[in-house]
Amino acid sequence: MDEQLNQATKLADKGDLDGALAVLDQILNPARDIPADIAARAYELQGRCELGVLRNVQAMLSFQEAEAHYHQAGLPEAEAYCRLMQVRKLLDDRLLRDARKQLTESLRDALANNWNDVYRLGLEFLGLLCFHTKELRKAAGLLNEALVGGDRRKLGWEPLMIKLSLSNCHLALGDNVTANLLLNEIISEPRYKLIPRISTYALMNLGYDAYLTGQIDLARRRFKEVIDLVNDTKRQPKALAWLRGMASYNLGQLEVEDGNYDEAVIILDDVAKFTGNHGHTQLLTGCLTTLCVAELLLSRPAKAMRHAMACQKHVNTFGDIETRLGDYFLAMVFLAVGQLENAQLLWLYKPVLEQNAETDMQYGWMLRTLQHLLEHGAEKPFAMDAQALALAERWLKEIEAYDSET
Repeated sequence: MDEQLNQATKLADKGDLDGALAVLDQILNPARDIPADIAARAYELQGRCELGVLRNVQAMLSFQEAEAHYHQAGLPEAEAYCRLMQVRKLLDDRLLRDARKQLTESLRDALANNWNDVYRLGLEFLGLLCFHTKELRKAAGLLNEALVGGDRRKLGWEPLMIKLSLSNCHLALGDNVTANLLLNEIISEPRYKLIPRISTYALMNLGYDAYLTGQIDLARRRFKEVIDLVNDTKRQPKALAWLRGMASYNLGQLEVEDGNYDEAVIILDDVAKFTGNHGHTQLLTGCLTTLCVAELLLSRPAKAMRHAMACQKHVNTFGDIETRLGDYFLAMVFLAVGQLENAQLLWLYKPVLEQNAETDMQYGWMLRTLQHLLEHGAEKPFAMDAQALALAERWLKEIEAYDSET
């Protein structure tokens, strides 16, 4: 049995995840009576392989089994490690409050017991959490520390996942040189193509890099490649739904940036339905916010209001800075339909965002939207009186002041 487990580990380390999973199925055959420590190691390895092929739900079940068997075997550090691994899905699903709670408990145990691998994994997950809350420099520092410090339980290809997250941070910070260095390190590793989680996300990052650097046609091709890759994948297509949704969402944002608002609405309407059906609530809020922008720029404030109100139903579930970007555009919708008290109140509570490539793009949309309101606000279908137009002009100057600083 040990020999089979070693065989599965070697296959998994080389990137042959399907081969490793086939051997693990033999080891974990319910008809077999196996020691708790071997079962625990097998379930942990199974979880890692399932994460690599984007079977997140199955992976979490495997880590739960591993945690229980490590407890039975009296191995508390390994038990704590597998318990922490289950935070990965919370982060992938953007359930940030739940992730923070579990992560805090695990880091406290790691520090109290001097569990280095648990601590390093905690740093990695804390870095991902900070990335999602737009604390980008802090995220990059934590991810780099996790990468340099090492985690002895990881398979040979798993540090590439940290490098991929690091490249995301540097892309968002506008440090394209470092981001591309990391991406090149990833794609020069022969195993990367064998791991769907890494290969598809690397392609997404390449598309996003092209997008943020103004290479619109290249970005459009990359995002469509991701969508095609996910659609063609025979392995657990439902588990790849978030990737398909994210690539389509990026494509919709790209069309807004390129001024193709009607095309953006078609894409984002589809994404909103898709993400809603799959329970990807935070991605849905992003789609609804971008739809709101597109509809305002198409002089359709009533439709923008419907999207904005739908978005608000979900924002409180998360409450992070990314979802609060919608506050700016919701204020503009209120302004466009003449609800000035709501507009002014929301503008008072709007977040002040850290400067980076993503927020620069968002501020660009704000400028474009306010300019459109000032140009067309006194015309139908807008309901902007002199006071509303004065507010729009004042807000425009605020955003222009930010833009001049960046």
